[in-house]
Amino acid sequence: MTHHSPGESERGKASRGWRFAASGEQSGYEAVGTVRVVWAATAVVTVVFTVVAWFQFNALRYGLDTGVVVNVLWRLAHGYDSSTALTGSTYLADHPSLLLPALVPAAWLLGKWTVFLLLGLQAISVSTVAWSVWRVARAKGIECRSAFSLFLVTLLGSGAWFAAVGEFHMVDLALGPLAAAAANVAIGNYRRALVWATVAASVRIEIALVVVLMGLVWQKDSTDAGRRIAAAGLVVGIAIVGVALVAGASVLGEGASLGAHFGYVGTTPREVFGRGSTDPSVLWSQLTAKNAWFALFFWLASFGLYPALVGARRLLPAMPMIATPFLGSWAPADWYFEHYWHVLLVFGGLAAVEGFRSKGLSQQVQRLLLVGSATALWLVVGPMSNTLPSVWGLHLSARDVTAVEVSELVPPGVSASVNPELATVFADREHLWFLPRPFGCVGTASWLPTLPLLEGAKPPAFAVGVRSEIGDPGVRAALSEDYGVTKSVGRYSVWELVDPDSAGRRMRACASPAH
Repeated sequence: MTHHSPGESERGKASRGWRFAASGEQSGYEAVGTVRVVWAATAVVTVVFTVVAWFQFNALRYGLDTGVVVNVLWRLAHGYDSSTALTGSTYLADHPSLLLPALVPAAWLLGKWTVFLLLGLQAISVSTVAWSVWRVARAKGIECRSAFSLFLVTLLGSGAWFAAVGEFHMVDLALGPLAAAAANVAIGNYRRALVWATVAASVRIEIALVVVLMGLVWQKDSTDAGRRIAAAGLVVGIAIVGVALVAGASVLGEGASLGAHFGYVGTTPREVFGRGSTDPSVLWSQLTAKNAWFALFFWLASFGLYPALVGARRLLPAMPMIATPFLGSWAPADWYFEHYWHVLLVFGGLAAVEGFRSKGLSQQVQRLLLVGSATALWLVVGPMSNTLPSVWGLHLSARDVTAVEVSELVPPGVSASVNPELATVFADREHLWFLPRPFGCVGTASWLPTLPLLEGAKPPAFAVGVRSEIGDPGVRAALSEDYGVTKSVGRYSVWELVDPDSAGRRMRACASPAH
């Protein structure tokens, strides 16, 4: 043990180092310079993620999820409820959250800049996961260079890239707090862990469930702390359900998330539960989805497949999030991280830490396996790969001036149906649809036409899309017979409603049970 002279100042002690131990007691010094490098790297990558996301936004690489959240925040900030034509449901019932309403004042103040606040918060949350993994690694007694390797793989790995710049997801705002909770449990600071776990649970009802499971897993380390964390997740989850009920619809109602994922079983969660109880095998019929299995391999390999599998116990709290894409039939869930693969960014890193402690190989070999597997994943299926959807690639292009020109052709505030890529551009209005809605009935593989129509919905005053991409006969008929072309800009055409009665009949026919 190192001793200090009685006259040594507190500043002098701090300059000699920081230290972390699993028990929370001091057991060895960490050079302050190394800790500063870790913090600096986290800050730099946070800025890089934010800038790249900004370019992605300007290049129109964001649409569905980002557009929905921005539109909902705009509606709430301007005195409307969270019902949005984009999803055809009450958003706070579809994706119950306590954090989203808390962002409404910022949305009211920032206006069109709201999306940049969201992208910045997402970048901070994703990047700080790596800092927490570093703390856990040092607390578990992993030597500095190996801990730094774990830190870099978490910070710069393809998993972090997708979570930070692929799209905006509310779930991503929980990653930093989740990792902070885990890190504080590892170093014995259970009070702080409880605070961060509570913050994470407020993001979404699904994350509240994760927090409950985290607490149950942690009972082995500290029964009292584990119970408190599990109780916090349960209390916050109940509060989120209350918010959903106040928002105007039950979380088990039409259009709720669970029903959307299990649409092949039933149209609402009640139907899903009912059919699943009589024929459980139907719930497992989607497990053969090859892309979903590849997604699991992809995420584990992002943190070093070898050590992560050894520490698989740490993945247990993420199991519900992992299972949803496997069991559900929603098409985007087959890709690498839609929607809950994000959570593996936290627990994959923790599992890798556990693997380092459990395996008998030398630290050098384990570092080579970790960094090597992460690098291979980055090169083969990372952001520079042409095997990924374009939204996850690297697109540092300038602002799309065509989109700006198109937006100026549609008067502010009027209802519109637009291509998903334009959703964030037109998000500041009460009624907004994703084209081909509300006229997409048949002839398209898109899941969008299957979304319900809001009660009393009227045909949008304008439609903006790419004529060559409109393959649905119902959409073509509506645009050619009920709308007139106002102007074409680049590849986009703007149609203005000229026959509301005919368009309304067509819209209601499209939404009828026959379709």
